[in-house]
Amino acid sequence: MKRILVIEDDAVTQKLLQELLESEGYEVIIASDGSLGANFATHFKPDLILCDISMPGFDGWQVLWFVKKFKVAAPLIFVSGKAAPDDIKKGIEMGASAYITKPYSRTELLTEIENLLLSNTQPTLNITPSSNHR
Repeated sequence: MKRILVIEDDAVTQKLLQELLESEGYEVIIASDGSLGANFATHFKPDLILCDISMPGFDGWQVLWFVKKFKVAAPLIFVSGKAAPDDIKKGIEMGASAYITKPYSRTELLTEIENLLLSNTQPTLNITPSSNHR
């Protein structure tokens, strides 16, 4: 079972995401703020992180910085009401795997999650030419 960490300060959104993801067979861990989310990212080793940006204290930008600094392997998807092109560009340039703006559809979110989980678990085939073959 794939584990998804949801970092979201809004209780209603937390509950909706938890119900949606659990109904799709994911294990869900909820962090109600960025500081707790960063801690959970290293402790629980999630397969994927969904993170809001606008949170009091430790915001989503800081969570992404922390995840990159401590080499957390999970892809991070920003799920945010910040829909300005500059915000989206900043998120991707900082290393977010995807950026979904609120409001979003169930299909849009699940498709992005499934694609990232699939691409994060696909084995990489490295072929090195051998000098022994003539």
